[in-house]
Order: sequence, then structure tokens, then C-alpha cells
Amino acid sequence: MVAVPRDRRRLQHISKPLRWQMRRAIDRSRWPVLVTYSDESVGHTGHVYKCSGWRKTARNLAATLTVAGRRVSRYADGRVVEHVDAVRGEAWIQRWEHWSTDDPAALFATRWRRVPVPGKFWRSGAPAMTYERIVA
Repeated sequence: MVAVPRDRRRLQHISKPLRWQMRRAIDRSRWPVLVTYSDESVGHTGHVYKCSGWRKTARNLAATLTVAGRRVSRYADGRVVEHVDAVRGEAWIQRWEHWSTDDPAALFATRWRRVPVPGKFWRSGAPAMTYERIVA
């Protein structure tokens, strides 16, 4: 989702299309949990997520970088990028989750199972794992 100034909006209530996407456009049997974030430092309260039935979970204080009035990332192409004229700061980031069921443990116990990926291992030596849908 992208924030657009009020005078350029075509939709009056963004929560309605968001609810439609969550219930009809996204295969919730494949994606049982949706995750998004709101950034309190720029005035985002998460009101749209609250109206759409999302639940607040974790709230973290994250380090930020601002260059010429714009928030930038420290990472690009898998590497740390040094910004000479960056202003360091902090921002509260709120995590929101929307589960397709009220009992996440039951969801994974009945529809999904964890299986190893053949021949693939993490750098630690542990076998790589993935989730596989159980077809009834």
C-alpha cells in the first residue's frame, strides 16, 4: 500500500479494498498469516489495519537514516551502504498480523507440515526446511 495525499485519492476508505484483498484476492490457505508494519515516526497510527481487523503484535525501536529529508536504507544489493551525509535517528515500528484463523497452532497442525529441502543446507550445517501444504 502507498500513502497518497487526500486530494489525489480515488478511494475514500482504503480499509474496504484491503479487507477484500485479504479475504478474496490472497489464497489464505497458502498464506495463513499476513504481516505488515506501521511507522509511528512519520505519523502512521495503523488506523487502516485496525479497521481491517489486524492485530498489533510487536513494537520495536528501529535505527533510521535520513539523507536530504528522505528515509534511506543501510542495505543495497546485499551490502551495507555508507551514506556520508546521513542523519541517524530512531523510529517506533509497529508490527501488525492478520491470521486466517483464531488458533494459529491448530492451523499449522492440520494444514501444513515442516519438511526438509533435499540436498540444501544452511551455512550452519542445519538442513534447510520449508512448509508443505497437506492436501486432504
